[in-house]
Amino acid sequence: MAEYYVSPGGNDENEGSDPSSPLRTITRAVELIALAYADRGDIAVPEFVHLEPGVYSRESGELFPIIIPVLTLVQGSSPDECFIEYSPGEGPFACGYSDTNIELHGSLTDVTLTTEFPEDLWFPVIGVRLMDENAVLENVVGNLIWVDAAARLSQVSFEGALITRDGFERSGEIYPLIDDCHFTNTGSFNSGMGFHIYGGRVQHCTGLIFWINSPGRTVIQDNDLPLIRVFMVHHPIEEAAAESDDLIPRILNNNIQSLDVMSTPDSHWSANRIAVFGESYWEGNTIYVQRVYIGSNCEFFENTLGAFRIDVSLSAPWAYDALGPADEFRANCPEFSSNTFEQVYYRGVLPFRTGDEPDEGSFLTITAEACPVFEHNDFMMLDTEPLTPVFIQKYTVATLAEIVDGLPNPDFGGGVGSSDGGNLFHVASPVVPHIKIDVAAETYHLEAEDNIWSYEPNIEVIGDEAEVTYDLGEVVLE
Repeated sequence: MAEYYVSPGGNDENEGSDPSSPLRTITRAVELIALAYADRGDIAVPEFVHLEPGVYSRESGELFPIIIPVLTLVQGSSPDECFIEYSPGEGPFACGYSDTNIELHGSLTDVTLTTEFPEDLWFPVIGVRLMDENAVLENVVGNLIWVDAAARLSQVSFEGALITRDGFERSGEIYPLIDDCHFTNTGSFNSGMGFHIYGGRVQHCTGLIFWINSPGRTVIQDNDLPLIRVFMVHHPIEEAAAESDDLIPRILNNNIQSLDVMSTPDSHWSANRIAVFGESYWEGNTIYVQRVYIGSNCEFFENTLGAFRIDVSLSAPWAYDALGPADEFRANCPEFSSNTFEQVYYRGVLPFRTGDEPDEGSFLTITAEACPVFEHNDFMMLDTEPLTPVFIQKYTVATLAEIVDGLPNPDFGGGVGSSDGGNLFHVASPVVPHIKIDVAAETYHLEAEDNIWSYEPNIEVIGDEAEVTYDLGEVVLE
């Protein structure tokens, strides 16, 4: 293994193989590695580049982007004293606002990546781009991290965005492995920042913003997100469904909360929420946020969900097509089993925005077009203002009347679909309706058999023209 030593006080005329006569630039070190590679007949061997404390920049002679080859480890003395500083220079930004300063095929550890960019630039330039399936980024502070492929990112702190592409499987594990990485920007809400995951395993991380842009070999597991602004699984309904369960994102054993911002209104309409706009599997998560919005097929198993409001609707906003691929309609039929639904906050803490009507006094809202299945869940409406646990409303999508004739209705343990019942409705007050249905001028039948109620169930139907029936089966009181 060849070793090279680099220091901002060195000289690129040196050979760089002795710490007493280091090179001046990383650029020269990787150039020598490339020359040695060519002399060997394109045979790669491990290379080691030691970086002494200091600032490595255009002023010190660096040429960007610095391309770190395969099997090459570039290691700084520590992130506190070793800096790679990028300035845009005289060339234009790629895409008008971003550029690359490190192209990584090997490994980079123990450095801080800093960036100089115009004050009016709203988004930081790219800090490092990981290009190889064996690339490793470790103990690094940076701005924007772009991961086309990588073995591992660990102990990485960033203020801009960490973006993965195309998660892959190797020896039974999902890569890239994003471990112990942290989005540290706590400024104004900007959904372009934070974690943007298009594949890979993310674990032991923290941050305010998570976007899961899959399906595709994605696992989000064991993360602690106590200050979440938005956690979104984003897969438009018009895109093709996953070919197998292996390609459905899995969100497992995460702590997802926004407790610090529940006491004051947030100026951004989408902040402090979970939004599920794509096929996904959720298990073992603790979720306390302002709002949970579910607009696609997914499965929730053994989660704890507490929010001001939980909505199960046909599809997401932003003009998503109600049709699936090749004009094939895909109804939204998420499944909820063995979860605990908790109402733990008072409504007066965070005011509702305009458009959150028609029923602000409900907890779980289901549109008439959505058809979720609930079995063996606990609805724990305790120690709060009186709330209707379930409110079912008519929500009109213009194209539905033309393409759909009679979608299935929600199933609360009635045996329709895959449900076999057994929900527990433990509500704070027998006066508030346990289930309220407002589907005027609609034919509607609710299956809600084999549940356990804390009080005699109170079902309220709103609208004189509604043809609503329901089957509660044998009413069992706890």
